Amino acid sequence: VSVLVVGYDVLTVPLLAFSAMDEPYLNAVGMFTTSFWTCDIPLSFFSGYYDGGVVEMRPTRIASRYMRLWCPLDVIIVLVDWVL
Repeated sequence: VSVLVVGYDVLTVPLLAFSAMDEPYLNAVGMFTTSFWTCDIPLSFFSGYYDGGVVEMRPTRIASRYMRLWCPLDVIIVLVDWVL
């Protein structure tokens, strides 16, 4: 599902700069993608990562790394998506 949502966003976000996408089905899909990315933020706290060739799965380390690296960017992007 993530690949489809990313693909949709890659195709449609640049189009928003040139024209409003006011079709009802595009609004519904846009609402789905925004909701998807919103739900993805808390799930990212449970996604392990590689550290020195070892998969890190300790929740405190995952949360700490996510909060330092990606969480601020994810929150800003999702908030902008909700506003637009």
